[in-house]
Amino acid sequence: MAILDLTFRTLGDLVVHEMDPSVGYARKVITLNFAAAGAVPMGTVVAKAAADTTYHRAVVADLTTAGTKFAVVFGDGYSWKPTFNVAATTDTKAVAFVRDEVILSDYLIKQVNTQFNAAQIETLKGLLEAQGVLVEIAV
Repeated sequence: MAILDLTFRTLGDLVVHEMDPSVGYARKVITLNFAAAGAVPMGTVVAKAAADTTYHRAVVADLTTAGTKFAVVFGDGYSWKPTFNVAATTDTKAVAFVRDEVILSDYLIKQVNTQFNAAQIETLKGLLEAQGVLVEIAV
């Protein structure tokens, strides 16, 4: 008999508290444009330069580039999803947390964004906090 990996993710794995989610103040539909095709799991951190209109998967250099805006993706352009796929160099809609009125857990952010070490995650948390997105330590 085969063993199946039944890892389930819910929005509660990422969100600790969101003020009035029915209004969606902290949420925004953004446009992703990644260099490579692949899966985008909930909790993926994306970034864009001030002049850009699309977000790319965040990299270490984004942490020190002035004017960079960050977002934490939690679904495709319609609703939350544990994961969804994007095509290479193709504009794809996604929903993300971008501003005030939300507190996120660092659990999925650490698990999904392996391009950052522990110190860089702390820097990222500070940059997100400057945008009003609070990231708390998972308990």
